[in-house]
Amino acid sequence: MFRGKNPNRVQVEQSTHDRCVQAVADRLIAEGYQVLADHIHWEPGAPQEVSHCVPDIVAKKGEQTTIFEVETCSTIGDIHTREQLAAFSLTYPTVLVISQDCLSRFLEGGPVEHARNHLKKWGLNKVTLASFDFQTQKLQIHR
Repeated sequence: MFRGKNPNRVQVEQSTHDRCVQAVADRLIAEGYQVLADHIHWEPGAPQEVSHCVPDIVAKKGEQTTIFEVETCSTIGDIHTREQLAAFSLTYPTVLVISQDCLSRFLEGGPVEHARNHLKKWGLNKVTLASFDFQTQKLQIHR
């Protein structure tokens, strides 16, 4: 169903997406997770489909498996994102990760509030929201 790049992502944002996938995967490895990552030629490999969709990152620590789905400014609120998050969150804890590079794109509330509004509108209250800051290499969870 969904394999590869989001067709709604503008080309100039694909490199930001892929850099974010790489950085989040590296961060999770540093925190002791076993990680599979899509889009970045990750040596351990790419994740398998989950509910007919391929997640950007599948991270496992102990018995807990978590899906991390990275989105860019142009894809935070699209149907492709909604369908993936809905499918993933039926099976695993799911984290929507947005890049702090998005900050200038939204005037009211920034990308975190923008993404939170979409998750609420879609009824995806089980999906956790996080942002990644390239400068600090920090993955921040937003509750």
